[in-house]
Amino acid sequence: MEPQRQEYFAGISDGVVIDGRNGSDRGFLPNGHSHALTKAVRVVSGTLPPMTNGTKMAQRDMDGDSSDEHAPRLNPKPAYSVLQKLRTITIGAGFSGMIFAHKLRYEHPEMEQIVDNTIYEARSEVGGTWLVNTYPGVQCDVPSHIYAFPFDPSPDWDRFYSTGPQIQEYIVRTVKKWDLDRDVQFNTRVVGLYWQEELSQWKVTVEHDGKQHDEYADVVISGQGFLNTWQWPRIPGLQEFEGHKIHSAAWDHSFDPTNKQIAVIGNGSSGVQILPQMAKAEGTQVISFQRGPTWIVSRMDPGKLLGKSNIGSNPVYTEEDKRKFRLDRESHHQYRRKLIHNINKAFRMVCTRETHASR
Repeated sequence: MEPQRQEYFAGISDGVVIDGRNGSDRGFLPNGHSHALTKAVRVVSGTLPPMTNGTKMAQRDMDGDSSDEHAPRLNPKPAYSVLQKLRTITIGAGFSGMIFAHKLRYEHPEMEQIVDNTIYEARSEVGGTWLVNTYPGVQCDVPSHIYAFPFDPSPDWDRFYSTGPQIQEYIVRTVKKWDLDRDVQFNTRVVGLYWQEELSQWKVTVEHDGKQHDEYADVVISGQGFLNTWQWPRIPGLQEFEGHKIHSAAWDHSFDPTNKQIAVIGNGSSGVQILPQMAKAEGTQVISFQRGPTWIVSRMDPGKLLGKSNIGSNPVYTEEDKRKFRLDRESHHQYRRKLIHNINKAFRMVCTRETHASR
């Protein structure tokens, strides 16, 4: 090695000590590391760095000789540490909020040392829209085996399409299994969100037990969705109606629809599921009030998705099917991939000539 390079490396070990002697309140390296650095320099440069006064005193200090009150002392604390975590606030403990919580804790565990995440949930349980929407006939139009947490899909679905209560039970069970509600504050609603330019933070106003207070966050993540926020339509006279009024997102399960005249307002996803359930009740007369027509794409036929015929619109999974999925995880994985692939192909129907031309 050239003399200039040897001199450079030889000076590194002194540099560690000189930083301490020049009044710095923390060393460049934790205590005990300068000897290792000396060895490294010896290997790189092929020469033993000169023993200067600084290195002599540092060596004496490491050997326990502290008789010289002016001897440099290296701070055992690292020169760099995370003094304050990044504060994040997640609004909502539905699918989105719980998936993000899982990513932080399990997929990127190093984030536990960097991020402090608090989840505010307005209700007393996880689940989001599936906790709130419990009206008769509530069901998901996505196949059960792919409407799932990606890190823990269930092999035990009863049918191709699942009901709301089955999905909610799965969400609660999975969250408890992975302890994803550890950072959830239940019955706490976010009522205000204000960007503070001077702090470069969000001021988040939350309400619990009728009392409000402010929290501050560097990042706010909205996982609240839109299917669990509801309001009555603005229809003149509706509030004066003296009969039984029920909203699909706040269903009254004490209501008995038999032998009643029932008006169903709206024909969205909830309305089209509630109406036939009301019509099935004995002695009912059901009227559907629709502001406009509903454009419905036929639900994907399970038989076509699976390459089978005559299996019905919502076939049952047998105990043998469930057992196979439980014991052969790869088979379950491939089954789910096949469903996703066949469903994605259906998007071709919305592709125009211009879309194809732009590819």
